[in-house]
Amino acid sequence: MTDLAQTTYGRVQGRPRRGVVLFAGVPYAAPTGSRRRFLAPEPPDPWPGVRDATHFGPACPQLSDAGSMTAVPPKVVSEDCLVLNISTPAVDDGRRPVLVWIHGGGYRGGQSNVPWYDGASFGTNGDIVVVSVNYRLGALGFTDLSWLDGAYEQSSTVGLDDCVAALEWVRDNIGAFGGDPARVTVAGESAGAFAVTSLLASPRTRGLFIRAVAQSGAGHHTIDPELAQEIGRRFVSALGASTVRELTAAPIDDVLAAQAKVEADVGPGLLGGRNELGLTTGPFYPAHGTELLPDRPSALLGRGQGGDVALLTGTNATETTLFEIGLPAIDAEGLRRRVADLTDDPDTLIATYRAGRAEATPSALRTAISTDWTFRIPAVRAAEARTNGGATAPTWMYLFTWPSPTLGATHALEIPFVFDNLGSPGVETFSGPHPPQAVADAMHRSWIGFVRDGDPRHDGIPPWPAYRPDQRAVLGFDVECSSLEDPDGAEREAWSGIR
Repeated sequence: MTDLAQTTYGRVQGRPRRGVVLFAGVPYAAPTGSRRRFLAPEPPDPWPGVRDATHFGPACPQLSDAGSMTAVPPKVVSEDCLVLNISTPAVDDGRRPVLVWIHGGGYRGGQSNVPWYDGASFGTNGDIVVVSVNYRLGALGFTDLSWLDGAYEQSSTVGLDDCVAALEWVRDNIGAFGGDPARVTVAGESAGAFAVTSLLASPRTRGLFIRAVAQSGAGHHTIDPELAQEIGRRFVSALGASTVRELTAAPIDDVLAAQAKVEADVGPGLLGGRNELGLTTGPFYPAHGTELLPDRPSALLGRGQGGDVALLTGTNATETTLFEIGLPAIDAEGLRRRVADLTDDPDTLIATYRAGRAEATPSALRTAISTDWTFRIPAVRAAEARTNGGATAPTWMYLFTWPSPTLGATHALEIPFVFDNLGSPGVETFSGPHPPQAVADAMHRSWIGFVRDGDPRHDGIPPWPAYRPDQRAVLGFDVECSSLEDPDGAEREAWSGIR
């Protein structure tokens, strides 16, 4: 089995690992420090000889609190971080399907080399090439500086531009690693799924992938252009800069400190309701009204963008228990205040959820409502938008319901089941001892089928029709999988008109 491959920029040396060949830390774009900071990615410089690709590259700069159980704060960070990892069954002309994975982390943390994302099982079980990607995070990836200098028109989406550049690299190079550039699936979880849905909706990505997987994230969370500029001004002020030269010359620790100050001043957003600027996201998220995203992703999907790309999307039953670790219990009034951040009629929304959960505590209702607000309802709306836009490719929707002993079906828990990596470090912390292999078998096989053929159905799960608003078929993944039709439909309907 050869572990040498030729890219358009030079040769790379990989290494055998777990039955596949791993190429790690391969640059898909030039370093972004100094003069390239906040600008769209450029191709890497060619290198002479053979580049060592046997070790993972550095993560992109991020705040030390940006890690989680799935993405601990990295030991090595650098602005020379626009690298990807390739896991392939063989370096040959096999023309295998390709899965490109975009990591999560709230657009502010994470890295591509988390063990949960190890693609070896996809290679050995599905003959699939897996690519995992780093992209710029936080202020470095999502700060609007267009008001400061016209050269920075794209600065509010350069983190997504990085993902586009990675997909272009895959198009141009993956054939040398045994992959087929005409059979690419782009996939991600959490912010990675936000990114996937944004890429699906973007006019810039046509032809770069034929399938998409959005796990626990959809195109609901982008920032209005005016607010993006206000955040950019606050960031520049926090950094103590007034010129582009000062921005690009500032030490990276100062950049991250300015990001942290803006985040603290603006407030939590997302799971914490609306922040001081009225955002339900963090301040450093992609802006729409840009070249990459001319409008909100859901609006673009509703106009037919990405309609020829098959989509597999879904959420976990109790996503937000992960983010509630350590939070105090809330009472009924505390719940009402939280929900009042989202709607002018919190009592009706709470009553709808309580009707289906008679014994639920206010804290449990908080989990159910915040899970739907942040994850499930955006996924439903993305699926509906595709139907309204006349999508010709199917949409498949799932619900991960297997409950871990401590956190239930929490955020990110499905990842090691999808990748069939239940023995990876940190999984037992999430899942408890002995997570059920049967769930991994069902999910991993569905994802393999979707990546290979665009169809996640197989004989190990119940019937699973494609999703349509007049039917709302959902596949529930648990020890016993189930066919669901419009699960928690009354709660879904209660969000109508709430943005």
